Amino acid sequence: MAQTTDTICMWASRVLYIGALPDLEMHRQAAALLCVGLERPFGVRLETGQAVLTRSALVGPQIMHAVETFGGRCAYLLFDPDAADYEYLRSGSGDEAVSGVFVDFAEEKSWIQILHAIGAAEGIAATQSLLTGLELATSSGAKPVIDARIKAVIELLVNDTGESVPIERLAQQVDISASRLAHLFKEQVGIPIRMFRTWIRLKTAAQYLSEGMLLTEAALRAGFYDSAHFANTFRDTFGLPPSAVFGQQRALKWFIASATAAALA
Repeated sequence: MAQTTDTICMWASRVLYIGALPDLEMHRQAAALLCVGLERPFGVRLETGQAVLTRSALVGPQIMHAVETFGGRCAYLLFDPDAADYEYLRSGSGDEAVSGVFVDFAEEKSWIQILHAIGAAEGIAATQSLLTGLELATSSGAKPVIDARIKAVIELLVNDTGESVPIERLAQQVDISASRLAHLFKEQVGIPIRMFRTWIRLKTAAQYLSEGMLLTEAALRAGFYDSAHFANTFRDTFGLPPSAVFGQQRALKWFIASATAAALA
């Protein structure tokens, strides 16, 4: 099989994958997803059977969906659940084709240009400069308003991915009850704490893989029980096995923000 070169970027609460992936099976993820067809339209299908064909689609967190690429290259831009991009895009130029899925954004042509340029970019400085064009909420000034206690919990989860700190201990750290923390976190971040923790661990494992770590070691260091736990979680979250992304048949060009905190913020 011919080797292809795809691009992965992790920066400022965002993860970007540019490449020709297989179709994504039915799955749900903690992050919001902006998918852009770089060569042709792609399909988004919900578990209800509803489907739409488009060049750009925003899929909200926790929405069960599949993506059919028809063999074309796509860009998958995922936003951390506490980032502002999702709400910014939801209130933007896209049409809500089916529940929770917005399509046909007026900006899709400019996004396609930027994404092609990122895929072709050589060097850190050039890539970083182009990525600013995908920091969609920055120019609008939109900022999520999050309770200081929830911010503290998010910081704890990001900094201790390898630790399975129970919610009771997290609640003690911010001086509220576990039930109140669970409710407030879901209300403000949009997903449960456990799902957020899983998303951060997946990002952390990806960062370790970018450093040349073997999959099993990366999975354990990121807080998964073993490589099978990581593989199952990856498939449940992204709709394909990690081997489809990190396998030997696929050359990857990585860009990760220089500091770990920045890459996971």
